[in-house]
Amino acid sequence: MKNSAIAFVDVETTGLNPAIHEIIEICIITDKETYHTKIAPKRIDLADSRSLEINGYNPKDWADAPSFKDVHIKIMRLLAGKTIAGHNPKFDIEFINEAFAHVDSHFETGYRVLDTITLAYEHLYPLGLKSLSLDAIRVFLGWDRTNAHTAIQDCKDTKRLFKYLLRFGIVERSILKFKRRFF
Repeated sequence: MKNSAIAFVDVETTGLNPAIHEIIEICIITDKETYHTKIAPKRIDLADSRSLEINGYNPKDWADAPSFKDVHIKIMRLLAGKTIAGHNPKFDIEFINEAFAHVDSHFETGYRVLDTITLAYEHLYPLGLKSLSLDAIRVFLGWDRTNAHTAIQDCKDTKRLFKYLLRFGIVERSILKFKRRFF
């Protein structure tokens, strides 16, 4: 698989249920561009207050945000044919697909996904990581948590984690090969 086929994705939402809650922020990072936008919610009255608090939502900062309908073509172009990578990307994909359905788009994300939770479980859990949340991983690795729970920072950190753990796995395999060969 070529790296250009990967789109790192993160969404922030008004709650946990894609049937009633909405995307209020999205970030997509490909090898060619980083796209980030806030998205104006249509049904803020259905929002979960805790989710809004975590995501830092306030009407003033979202006053000029476009609707999902305004940005769905750009999102579709960035995701078409890509493998989606994320930290629990199933969550993001469910919300994205539901948002496309609400704007009467026939686009659905592909079925290929890369989940950094799986990589963290494989490589960091044995080293003492207690939780697989992105915040816990940031703390475990000594990464800055400034702007956590914004789509752009979470997406950047997910890409960073993916690359870090991918290299970590290569190093682990190299050490094992060396040990088998010489010991």
